[in-house]
Amino acid sequence: MLLDVFFGAPLLDPYLYNCTGTPIHVINNYAHGFTYLALGLITQTLYILVLKTIWENKVIWDHGCYRIMFFLGIPDFLSLIVCADYAGYWSIFGLHPCYDMRLSYLLGCFVFGTWHMSCFYVLILAFNRTCELVAPSVGRVLFNGKALYLIMSMPLFYFIYFTFFTKPLIYDPTISTFLLNPNTLATINFSPNLYAVYGFIFNNFFVMFFIGCNYLTVCSFLIYHSFSTRVQKVSKIYRQITLQCMIVCTCHFIGCFLYIYMQYYSLPQIFHTIAQLAWIGNHGLPPCVYLIFNHTIRSNVTIFRRKCFVRNRVDSSGLKVDSTIKRNMKIVCIGAAPTALGAAYRLNELKNEGNEAAKDVELVCLEQESYAGGLSCTVKDDKGFLWDMGGHITFNHNFPYYEKATQWAVDDWNKLARNCMVDMNYLYDKDGIHLVPYPAQFAVPLFPDAVKNSCLADLKERYENPQTDSNPDNFEDWVLQHFGPTILKSFFKPYTKKVWTVEPLKMSPNWVGTRVAKLPQEKLEELCAMDQDELANADFGWGPNSYFTFPKYGGTGNVWTSMTKKLPQEWFEFEKKVTAVNHVEKTVEVLKKGETEAAKVSYDVLLNTAPIDQLVNNTGITAPLDIVHNKVFVVGVGLRKPMTSFLEKFTWLYFPDKNVPFFRVTILSRYGEVTPDSDKYWSVMCECARPIDDPITEEEMVKKTLDGLVLKSMITREAIESVYSITLPYGYPIPTPNRDRELARAHTELEKASIYSRGRFGGWKYESSNQDHCFIQGKEFIDRVVLGEPEKLYKTGVAAIPRG
Repeated sequence: MLLDVFFGAPLLDPYLYNCTGTPIHVINNYAHGFTYLALGLITQTLYILVLKTIWENKVIWDHGCYRIMFFLGIPDFLSLIVCADYAGYWSIFGLHPCYDMRLSYLLGCFVFGTWHMSCFYVLILAFNRTCELVAPSVGRVLFNGKALYLIMSMPLFYFIYFTFFTKPLIYDPTISTFLLNPNTLATINFSPNLYAVYGFIFNNFFVMFFIGCNYLTVCSFLIYHSFSTRVQKVSKIYRQITLQCMIVCTCHFIGCFLYIYMQYYSLPQIFHTIAQLAWIGNHGLPPCVYLIFNHTIRSNVTIFRRKCFVRNRVDSSGLKVDSTIKRNMKIVCIGAAPTALGAAYRLNELKNEGNEAAKDVELVCLEQESYAGGLSCTVKDDKGFLWDMGGHITFNHNFPYYEKATQWAVDDWNKLARNCMVDMNYLYDKDGIHLVPYPAQFAVPLFPDAVKNSCLADLKERYENPQTDSNPDNFEDWVLQHFGPTILKSFFKPYTKKVWTVEPLKMSPNWVGTRVAKLPQEKLEELCAMDQDELANADFGWGPNSYFTFPKYGGTGNVWTSMTKKLPQEWFEFEKKVTAVNHVEKTVEVLKKGETEAAKVSYDVLLNTAPIDQLVNNTGITAPLDIVHNKVFVVGVGLRKPMTSFLEKFTWLYFPDKNVPFFRVTILSRYGEVTPDSDKYWSVMCECARPIDDPITEEEMVKKTLDGLVLKSMITREAIESVYSITLPYGYPIPTPNRDRELARAHTELEKASIYSRGRFGGWKYESSNQDHCFIQGKEFIDRVVLGEPEKLYKTGVAAIPRG
């Protein structure tokens, strides 16, 4: 043992480490060598970045768990120098330990100590995580202040013992692993007991036992409490804690067992390789696990890596992202709707995590109204009925991040089964209402025989001769390609005209995505095989979109007003309208309600959520955009109960019928508490679209809407308690054929000036204009300008352009 040197004994025992007659060069093992060396260098680099992040971030360092991770990283990093770098080099050049037995011996002593030191820290970390989950009071006592540092010093004694008081592990490139026996010609047949280190055996089996017990405790705790805890919360804990432990512990189990077993018994070469890779994994996996599962560490490492190695990168839209992010950054948001709130929520999250890049970022949201939400707001009429500005619902599976944020903002939610149908009365040549399942293309078997047979013939032709080699020029061609002329005439033309106020021929097909459900042949055949009774109960839904959520109280607007209240209040300035943007000086002019003189507000980065056509006209940064939108009248009708019986099961209905003005009617009172008294009242909300230059007045639209509701037998005039109406000048951003080209032209110039236009009308892309889409656009905007990460959801369509 190394300690004997200090008492005058030779470093190498001439009997146990006799190299007489042993060739110093063996076969070069390039595969193992380069693998070990590459793994070592990669994981050591990651460890440097991780340890630097933990050391420099005070918020992270204040957590006992991170301090344990930091101290664990020291022996891990040192171990990798020997078990990966040195072993790889020795294998590549085919050097037997006898090439330099003194060096092999010293490195073996050193890595033996760092291995056991690392094991001790792993035990501490596992126990710490178990305490935090199962017995937090114990964790607070043991892993804070002086007690933590006392515990952190204990592995040092472990290191001293195994470095100086035991025999070392010697790397043997012939089997690509470390053994206690150096396997020279003189020692190869020696009994393993001559090299036995019983502390090594005890340590490895204790590590397996202790970590196994901790892992079992955590699993048992989570399973037991899953019956009384929200499933989502348990699932999150399970992923973030249990999975991390399982990954690291699996390598420890394999490595600990094989390294003991192969000291006494011969094994096939593959197991020696597995043992060596497991050892490297024991020390190299932790930084990988931290980076994968810990967003705070990952974000800080991204910033550091970008500063050191990356100057420019290109985002998913093709636009170069400036990697030299400015720390003292002032972001101004025009509006306080879902996009701006997505940005505010994300920035607040980064600041709470102690993200260094977000620390000095300032945010100001300028909202012309007295409340947040924009088109997602909710208003109360004079009779106490609540009204949304359209049919705003959320299918939470689309964006878990959005769901997490909204659940944080609002506690009480209703989960409702989607039940919507479409009125196709005009196909049946009858007045009133005739409902078929939605989407209408799935309801072909219920159409009148002549229409049904024609539709089926069209569809059969397309199934047998798919036109996959052609790209449709417009939405009408897209419908013809996928469904045929009969469905185009029967449903898509009239409904498109009602919603978009333009013919499908004047719309691009690029927006479709999942917005228009295609009809699989097997689904059609299944429906056609049913009789009328079976069709009445058939599933015409969209699978994961069969359920949606809605706030129990306060309407959709409650989400955004509640979120605003939980975010830093100094970030929001209400009743302040942006009247001008100077992209050269990087200032906006802001007029406060009740005042006549505008004030200037400077910015480094501007997030615009107002209509992009207004922004372009305001700045003059490029020629006016050739893009189109319509307007929408929202008419809400509050009614006295009893509720119309056939509406009780529906959530909303679609109306292609040109004899009524609305394209959609939402039975809003089914969603949540939106009436003065749910025992006495119910309500419907109607949406009516018109071209922007249509001269019809709001009063005229209200009259037509009430007449239409009566015509469809949905309400009676005698039951009306309240009527609310509002005109939304910007209703739908219409996806015209030249839309994408025009938007790319605008974004090219705007983003050169650090102006980012996102949101329903800021981005002007209907396919990504729902509340959840807009919120995620705000989140990804912050990730881009603060962290330098590319946007994924919103596609600007901008080709790579030079910066500066």
